[in-house]
Amino acid sequence: YAAKALEGSKWRLLVRTSADCAQQLGNAFQGLKQTELQIYSGDPTDFPKHLAGASALLLPANFDSGSKEFLRYSMPTKVPGYMASGAPILYFGPPEIAQGQYATREGWALCVTEKNELLFKSALDALTGDQALRTSLTNRALACAKRFHDQDLVRSEFQVLLAGAAGA
Repeated sequence: YAAKALEGSKWRLLVRTSADCAQQLGNAFQGLKQTELQIYSGDPTDFPKHLAGASALLLPANFDSGSKEFLRYSMPTKVPGYMASGAPILYFGPPEIAQGQYATREGWALCVTEKNELLFKSALDALTGDQALRTSLTNRALACAKRFHDQDLVRSEFQVLLAGAAGA
């Protein structure tokens, strides 16, 4: 849906995915001039560089009831990487799933929580034209990544939690 909404805009969508997913998705993007499907090498050191080079990052989620039920308590592992990238994030998905609730509550992404092409394009225009918004989103995302996803901090807090549970 998002890729089709971009047609005719100044935005270009680069979808980076595994070879298996690319094969499944290939037909969905056929004929879309604003969208490029790229195979991800799987090299984990390449992921942060790729994200940091983006003008903005799109975090989409499906709006159908089956997807919402499946994703209700699921947080994609790419979320902390997106937050730490230094690029502003656009969340496009339902508000009631975990990533939508998190983005809305903490303000680390511009959120479009309705399947509405005009709202989606308006959000893209805001990301293009409003440097203060871009800076604010990026700063909140970086702060949130540090606060909730820093591996040393999380590891330490988890050890304390485990020790407390064990009665140590």
